[in-house]
Amino acid sequence: MIDFEKDLFHQTYKVGEQSKVGKYLMNSVAYGSLQDLQISEDTILIDTVETKSPNYTYSKIALSNSGATVLAIGWNPGTNRGEEDSAVWSKVASERAKKDKTLRNEVRKIANKDKYTKKEVSEAYKKFESLDPTRRNLIKLISNTFDEKIKELIMIDLISCRTARMNGQYILGDDATPLKEKFTRLIGAENQDFLADWLEKATYVIPCWGRSLSAASKKEKSAPVEEKLKPRLIEYLYGADKEKGIRDLLAENLEGKNVYTIRNRLSEKNPPLHPIHPGANNDEKLVSNDGFDLNDIYFFKPSKRRRTNKK
Repeated sequence: MIDFEKDLFHQTYKVGEQSKVGKYLMNSVAYGSLQDLQISEDTILIDTVETKSPNYTYSKIALSNSGATVLAIGWNPGTNRGEEDSAVWSKVASERAKKDKTLRNEVRKIANKDKYTKKEVSEAYKKFESLDPTRRNLIKLISNTFDEKIKELIMIDLISCRTARMNGQYILGDDATPLKEKFTRLIGAENQDFLADWLEKATYVIPCWGRSLSAASKKEKSAPVEEKLKPRLIEYLYGADKEKGIRDLLAENLEGKNVYTIRNRLSEKNPPLHPIHPGANNDEKLVSNDGFDLNDIYFFKPSKRRRTNKK
């Protein structure tokens, strides 16, 4: 059972006011409650809701006080400082909460231009991290695509294991850790159920997990997938025997949904559907995929053998 009060916390990021994202947020109703967090003439602060649980993934950015929900499905969460360990998570989350509260109070004082210099305001601004490119680019795409009001952007990933290593080792465990336990840590014990729940709630769904397993197969340093786990991960994604996979979950829950994928001038025009990751390409756009066959969706560059094994 997910305990939202225990698992979730607020994180504050900075966004350029004159950027596409900044202008979109400035024009939204939700931003009205954040006006006192504006700390310079060209920057604003935005609150996000994050999870500190290793068992599922979740991130929320409020874009308005009402309207549609957009669910973006990524591959796995970004780099952290080893918070997958629950004890570490609790400590880090507690420190972040204290830090955010202190910084907010400091910013409210410094932002008074009659008493503080522009340099002092700028120093306070530097203490906040920028909103990460993935969510920043998704907001850009949303603002360019949907005419209706969007209430929130929800980001959930296919696996909950993050990209960071702890003490030079992946947090899945050491050689003595049972393979089954490692795999549970990789995908997140509650992540699949949580994804299914938000697939049902969302108005629009954007699959955007990028190269995913292709990256892991190339043994990139950021890929938290061990060699022995790859067969299990493929079964988890595509299903095996009588066990349903993530693709089955998507097929069951996306029927009748408004599904959009990211396309650019280099992306494929025909199936199989490869959900592109929100990159920094200026020619990216969201394209409706009404009626596409989920059997054509894939999670890594498929070989001929894998492409013929449709469920």
